[in-house]
Amino acid sequence: MGLSATAVQLSPLDRKSLTLSGGDTWRAAYKAALFEADLNKIEGCIRHAEQLILMRERQLFGPESDPAERRSLSGALTALSALRMCLEL
Repeated sequence: MGLSATAVQLSPLDRKSLTLSGGDTWRAAYKAALFEADLNKIEGCIRHAEQLILMRERQLFGPESDPAERRSLSGALTALSALRMCLEL
């Protein structure tokens, strides 16, 4: 199940925190998804992290963006996708 850029819907609080802290917000959500032990919560954590990553990618769109962070974002999306696939086994 992939996410399209139009599927991202964040609360006003998420948008504000993403704007204020940039890369810290998506990283925290990503780590929370990776280490969530409750199988009833993990899908929501993965979805939330993916949404924040896609929002950050949009913020970084353009020639002045940080290539290292863009690679990190791509790697994080790949890891979340792999985690989701492992949970479906």
